Amino acid sequence: MIKYWTDDAWEEFEYWTEQDTKDRGKYEIRIFTRGTKTCLDLSSQV
Repeated sequence: MIKYWTDDAWEEFEYWTEQDTKDRGKYEIRIFTRGTKTCLDLSSQV
């Protein structure tokens, strides 16, 4: 599980979504906000 607590979380989300498409859905990707922080939660299914 990788979490990005940065303002760039949406860019990271777009990047990993693209990677997930290339890798045929081996990642579980969520993005959410806690307080003022945006978090990208990435789990590999491998």
